[in-house]
Amino acid sequence: MRLFFVAGSMIAAFAALPGAAAAHEPAGARAFITHIYAGYPRHGPRSQRELDAMFEPGLSALIRKSGSNPDEVGPLDGDPICQCQDDTGLRYKIVSIAGAGGHARAVVRNSFVAPARPTSFLVTYRLVLIGGRWRIFDIASPDQPSMRDWLQRELSAP
Repeated sequence: MRLFFVAGSMIAAFAALPGAAAAHEPAGARAFITHIYAGYPRHGPRSQRELDAMFEPGLSALIRKSGSNPDEVGPLDGDPICQCQDDTGLRYKIVSIAGAGGHARAVVRNSFVAPARPTSFLVTYRLVLIGGRWRIFDIASPDQPSMRDWLQRELSAP
């Protein structure tokens, strides 16, 4: 009986170790996030082709619709990746990537080392695998738990 208790305790202790039950990092997800951030600093807006290569079609359409009126600024008035209007001093660090079955969650720390006001915050990307390629399904930041939901609300408002 004591042997079962000791063995059970050892199994429970091992399961509680960090990384013991760590989620799997899907193939290609890290390379996708790295590729997105490799384009910074930006020297102009992204083309529609670039947006379509980064975002899931529904989110890409919302982003496109957000900037469709040339006479006014849409709800998305900054870069959704850096969460900024000016990417000067942007640095990033991939904190974690995990997922399975064509879905992944990537957490990235965006930092700005610009002299005026250094800041640092986490951005979470919900990724989906479409046609063998990763795409961003949604973006969450401290101020916005779901960019997708926010854009849908803003763009449907009268």
